[in-house]
Amino acid sequence: MNHLHTLFLKELQANVLEIIDSSKGVDQEVKRVKTNKGEFIYKKPLHESDKIIKEKIGCAIATKQNIPAPQIVFFNDVELIETAIPGKIISEWQLTKEERLTIFRKVGILLARFHQARTEGFGKITAQGKGEYNTLKEFLHSWLDKELITLEKEKVFSNETLQQIKTYFSNKSYLTNDQESVYIHADITDYNILIDEKQEITGFVDFGDLLAGPPEMDFATWTSETDDLDEVEALMEGYGTPDREKVAYYSAAWIIWMINDFSQNNKIEKVNMLSKRLVHILNEG
Repeated sequence: MNHLHTLFLKELQANVLEIIDSSKGVDQEVKRVKTNKGEFIYKKPLHESDKIIKEKIGCAIATKQNIPAPQIVFFNDVELIETAIPGKIISEWQLTKEERLTIFRKVGILLARFHQARTEGFGKITAQGKGEYNTLKEFLHSWLDKELITLEKEKVFSNETLQQIKTYFSNKSYLTNDQESVYIHADITDYNILIDEKQEITGFVDFGDLLAGPPEMDFATWTSETDDLDEVEALMEGYGTPDREKVAYYSAAWIIWMINDFSQNNKIEKVNMLSKRLVHILNEG
């Protein structure tokens, strides 16, 4: 009997019938586990054990805000088990552009509801449910300064564009004085939102990157990852009235991190796409 069979029998008094590997990346081991008591998701972070507490907090917040999300049924310092919610992630459905835009408007409505949950501090969520930094400026400088140095070393951009990037962040530094702090999902994408055959949202999943910060931070991931920026517009339309200047600022910061990561892993196509998106933000001011 392997570990999962033993764990489910001990903690849930459930017999494992089937285990399906659902891992999407290198951050954590994810298994969909079918048992005689229903389906569950097993997660084991591979590098950051604090993903467990962030998943627990994020799921609880979503539920409190009437947003469908998994329920944690067991956790310890290294692993957790949560309920499997119905539906499939957006990216697994064959959808028209208009259908996707409609779905992202619905996501925006739920995201605004999620952001009603306030917290204190900024950055990575601690076990106390607060951000680890006292100010937004401290949080941003803790990583953005290093990323700007790396960006220069990677030589992705000309000296002229590098100076434009530095000037942009210098001129926008007043945005780092923001005092508002809410819970940030930090990975709102088409692979973390589940929908059913009627294209209704059945759940938000994967709260392992949970942060504390200004709500506009939650638009940065999809701004950098989508191939269609109309979906970001739909997300913001459903949300209401996010500060577009802040959305652009946090998106630019996130894109720089991604450019460095893709550049170091020789993913040139991704680097080129993100570089164009970053330059667009810079030119928009």
